[in-house]
Amino acid sequence: MSDEGVSELLGYAILAGVVITAVICIASGAGGAITAATEGASFSEASLAIRSLAATASNVAHANNTYFTAAEIQVPPGYELLLLDGPDDIASISVSDGDGELFAVREGSIRLQSPFRSVSFEGGGVYSNASGLADIVRKPSIFIAGHGGARSLYIFLTTIETDTRVVRGGSPVVLGVRATPGQSISLPAGGPVTIAISSTCPEGWSGTLRDAGFSVSQEGDQVTATMGGIADVCIDCRALQVRVE
Repeated sequence: MSDEGVSELLGYAILAGVVITAVICIASGAGGAITAATEGASFSEASLAIRSLAATASNVAHANNTYFTAAEIQVPPGYELLLLDGPDDIASISVSDGDGELFAVREGSIRLQSPFRSVSFEGGGVYSNASGLADIVRKPSIFIAGHGGARSLYIFLTTIETDTRVVRGGSPVVLGVRATPGQSISLPAGGPVTIAISSTCPEGWSGTLRDAGFSVSQEGDQVTATMGGIADVCIDCRALQVRVE
């Protein structure tokens, strides 16, 4: 065989090696993109599931349905569904004014989570967290309304009564939701009103209260929001009993 023939064979071998290496690199990159796309789809699915549950729960609370209404949650693979009763959860809210505490309750929550992402239904709001990036999926009902020159604070909350448990992902879960007796208050405000919240979604609550016009501070899982010029405070808290069917 000639030297020229050897050179040609060597050239083909090198070229084939480069092509194979390129295919491996492309395949590896595509695999990462596919994995990321799958994880993104699962997270979107989780967000939609909890948002749908929140809509059902809101309808049950406002209609005061004392019979169980079915709500289906699709728990994606790699996720788990946490049902947390009020006493077993850190989620809590209190409202006070210059004269002291007006209202306080432990809320409980329903949470879909993976090691890097979570979506939570808490106090009527839905908050997501994707690797530290928080988002308000559904705002709780907290707003200021004016009446004859005076301003009133309105807060509508839902709390969770359930058997605390964890449901592993990969299959749908049907939850039953019904309203149980709640509580309502309407009191004059004796000074600036402060809302103190403990939550696994503090960034979401901070954004919600800031959007409502409060001055907000946050430290760890604690959120404190204050506003002056409020004449009275109206709070409607509906308790929801949730069970796995």
